[in-house]
Amino acid sequence: MATATATNPGPVHLNVPFRKPLEPTVETDDVPEGWADDHALAARGRDGPFVRTTQGRPTLTASDRAAVVRALNGADRGLIFCGPADRPTPDRDALLGLAKATGFPVLADPLSGIRFGDHTEEVTVLGGYDAWAPALRTRLPTPDVVLRFGASPTSKRTRKALADTTLSMEADAPRQFLVDPAGGWREAEFTATDTLVADPTHLASALAGRVERDGDGFADLLADVEADYRSLVAAEDRFFEGQVLADAAALAPDPATLFVSNSMPVRDLDRFAEPRAADITALGNRGASGIDGITSTALGAGSATDDPLVLVTGDLAYYHDTNGLLAVGRFGLDATIVLINNDGGGIFHLLPIEAHDTFEGYFRTPHGLDFSPTGDLYGLAFARTTTREGFREAYTASVEREERRSSRSGSTRRRATPCARSSRSASRRNSTLPSEREQVRARDDERDPAERPRDDARHREQADSRERQRRGRDGRQRAEDEHTGLGHRERVRDEQEGDDGGRDPDTERERREHRHAEQHRVAEEHRDGEQAPLDREPDRRLGARRDAVARPVRRGRPARPPRPARRGRRRAVPRRLRFGGAPPGVVTAAGPRVRPLSGRTSGTGVLAATAVPAP
Repeated sequence: MATATATNPGPVHLNVPFRKPLEPTVETDDVPEGWADDHALAARGRDGPFVRTTQGRPTLTASDRAAVVRALNGADRGLIFCGPADRPTPDRDALLGLAKATGFPVLADPLSGIRFGDHTEEVTVLGGYDAWAPALRTRLPTPDVVLRFGASPTSKRTRKALADTTLSMEADAPRQFLVDPAGGWREAEFTATDTLVADPTHLASALAGRVERDGDGFADLLADVEADYRSLVAAEDRFFEGQVLADAAALAPDPATLFVSNSMPVRDLDRFAEPRAADITALGNRGASGIDGITSTALGAGSATDDPLVLVTGDLAYYHDTNGLLAVGRFGLDATIVLINNDGGGIFHLLPIEAHDTFEGYFRTPHGLDFSPTGDLYGLAFARTTTREGFREAYTASVEREERRSSRSGSTRRRATPCARSSRSASRRNSTLPSEREQVRARDDERDPAERPRDDARHREQADSRERQRRGRDGRQRAEDEHTGLGHRERVRDEQEGDDGGRDPDTERERREHRHAEQHRVAEEHRDGEQAPLDREPDRRLGARRDAVARPVRRGRPARPPRPARRGRRRAVPRRLRFGGAPPGVVTAAGPRVRPLSGRTSGTGVLAATAVPAP
C-alpha cells in the first residue's frame, strides 16, 4: 500500500510462488511444540502493518520557490495547463487559489479532474483549446509563462503550440515549468524549460500565498475566443461524433463517472466537452495498450462508487472487450454505454495512410457487425438512433433511470467509495448478508409490474429453446443407434467396462463379439459402397450419406457412424447475426431494466445512433 500510494502512485504486482499441492490438504506432520513461542513474530505478527512507511513530501527550497514566484509576477501573460492525472492535480482548492492569485486562465484536459467542478464558476477554465491553440503564435498573443501539472496534454495541437512558444533563443524567451513530484519527464515535445520536483498541491498553495500581480486581460481574451469557437460548433447542422461526447458530458448526472475509450472518444471529449460546474469524474486508459479492456475497466470503476456510470466507447473497443459485459449481470451493475459505431478505426482517416491501398484492410478494418444481439446475450436494453435529438432523449432517459435506481432505498448495489472501502468491508464480515436467492427475490420485487410479463415471456422462450435443443440431441442419438444397430441399453452396457452385473461372462462376451462383428460388417459395406452406392438414394429413415466412409474399429468396439446428412436446404443464418448486416451507429444504454440470462437483474443497456466523423 505504501508503494501504491507513494509519490509515483500506481499498481503493484505481488508474486507469491506457492508450492504444490495448491488444493487444501490435511497436514499430517504436527507443528513442533513451542514453535509459536520461539517464533512469536511470525505466529502473531504485529499490531497494525508489519512495516510502517512514512512518506515524505517533495518540495522546493525557499530560494527555488522564490525564483518561480519572480517568474510568475514578471509575466505579462501566463497559462496554467492541467494534464491527465489519476486525481485532480493540484487539488481543486489549491488550483482555485493559484488561478485567483495569478489571474492566469486554466486549460484543463478532460482527464485532469479539473475540467468539471464548482471551481469553473469562479475562475476561467477553458476546454476548446485544441481548436484555437495553434493561433497562440500567429493571431493571438504568446504567453510568457506556462505552468504545467500532470501528464502531457491529450491534444497534440496544443502540445505543439506550447512547444512553439519556448523555441525562442532570446534571453527573455517564454518559460514552461513542468511540475512532477517524482521528477519524471512528462513532456512529449521535449521543450519544457524547467522541471519542478515538488508536490503539485503543496506547491500551488505555496505560490498562491506569495504571488502578487494584477489581471492582464489575457484570460478574458482567450475566454472570448473559446466562446466564438463554441458558437461555431453549435451552428453545425450535421450530427457528428463530437456532439455525442459533448452531450454525454453536458447531460450526465451530478455526480457521475464518465469513462471514455482511447482513439477518437477521448479526443472528441477533449475538444467538444465544455467545462461544467458538476462533480463529474472523467476517466480513461491513456497510456495503456490501445483498446484493451475498455469495457472491463469502466465497469470496474463504476463498481467502486454509487454514482451513475457512463461509458463512451468505439465499435472496435466494444467488440474487443465484449466479454467484459459479463460483469454487468454478475455484479449487478448499472451503466449507460454509448457505443460510437463508425465501422472500424475512424481515427486513421486523419493520418496520411488513408491514401494507401492497404488502408481499408489493415488500418480501418471494417467489420460490418450489428451489435444489437449483445443486448440479448448479456441481458441489456438496446436502442438505436440516427439523430442528435433522438440520442439526447434516449441518453437522458437512461441516465435518469440509472440515477433513480442507484438512489433507491434498499438498493442491492452494495458499493463503497475508495476511501471508505476498508472500514465497510470489515463491517460486512461481522454481519449476516442475504443469500443470493434472497437478493434475486428482492430484485424481482423491485421490478416494475409492467416489465414482469415481458421478463416472464423471455424466461419461457429460453426454457422452450433449451427443450428443443435437448430433443434434437436425443433424436440424433437415436438415429445414430439405429444406424449402427446398437440400442440404448446395449450402448450403456458397453460403456460400463468391467461390470458384468452378475451375468455369465462367457455368454456376454460371445454376444458382444457377435454384435461387434455384425456392426463391423455393416461399416465395411458402407465403405465399399455395397449398401448405399452413389447411384442409389440413401436410406431416408437413417439419413445415411452416399459417400460415407466408416472409421476403423478400435479396441473391439464398433466404428462411430458418420453424422446423418441434413436433408433439404440449410437454415438461413439470422439476419441480425450476419456480417455486414448492420449500419454504423452509436450505442447508449436506454430502456427498462431486463433480466439477463444469468438470472440477475441489470439496468445496463445500449442505444445506437448514426453520426458522421467530427469536422
